[in-house]
Amino acid sequence: MSRNQVNLHLVPGDEKEVEIHVTVEQEEDIAAYMFSSNQAHFAEVFIRWLRERVDQPVSDFDFNLAGTDPVNTRLKEELAKSGANVKLAG
Repeated sequence: MSRNQVNLHLVPGDEKEVEIHVTVEQEEDIAAYMFSSNQAHFAEVFIRWLRERVDQPVSDFDFNLAGTDPVNTRLKEELAKSGANVKLAG
């Protein structure tokens, strides 16, 4: 069985608010979302937010993060703690 994909693109903008465009590919379904947070611990908030939208554990997904922003690094670390496979795309 192929793993499910989550593509994340962090939108440049206000340094106080993180905005992420999210595409979730599960089996033959594709869903698009937008997440935003102005909380310092946005990565944990994002994972809780995502869990509310998908019916599988975060560890069942492969995550692709676009960009090399420090915000991506924090998000990558938090996703990895949750057991997810995460790749940063240049």
